[in-house]
Amino acid sequence: RVFVLLSGWAALLRASGSTLQDFVSADYPASINASEFPTPVEPLAVQGMFDTFEDERVIFSALAAPPRGGLGDKVGLLLYLDDDGRLVLEELAAGGARAVAHSEQENLNDGESHKFLAAITPEAIQVSVDGRSGASSARRGAALEETWVEAARAVVGQDPTAAEARLFEGRIQGFALRRLQLGERPQA
Repeated sequence: RVFVLLSGWAALLRASGSTLQDFVSADYPASINASEFPTPVEPLAVQGMFDTFEDERVIFSALAAPPRGGLGDKVGLLLYLDDDGRLVLEELAAGGARAVAHSEQENLNDGESHKFLAAITPEAIQVSVDGRSGASSARRGAALEETWVEAARAVVGQDPTAAEARLFEGRIQGFALRRLQLGERPQA
């Protein structure tokens, strides 16, 4: 009975997403396995807490070459701090289309801990920081499917699109990829 119960619990965790993970500067870049993504992939939540004094640093990326894309063309997701210290969720779609959603707050690179939730549905993306939601943005690309997850290189703490390896400097705690809950869906 215990084995059956544990097997059922493992299947439930796989369906709901990854377990919580903590990272420090020495851990970056940290690869995320395809098994960490929930099944089905969307609606997807990327959650955690971060603290840093740096800007223009990637917290999470999951990128893959598109099925019929050009050389160097990538599709997927980037979650990063911009040069104003806002948390940005960017969807890169085939053909160069982009959707961008950012936090309401700026200067999040203040060294304090900030809790974040990046919400991805088939229709929209949105970022919330410390319980405050930024404006949502309509999706530009196709839905994220299991085939994309298998092909994607998912990384915490590094921007794989940058010419030089700029690692995240600070802590990322309670990081998880999971199914988005009903009350967390992007709002207009």
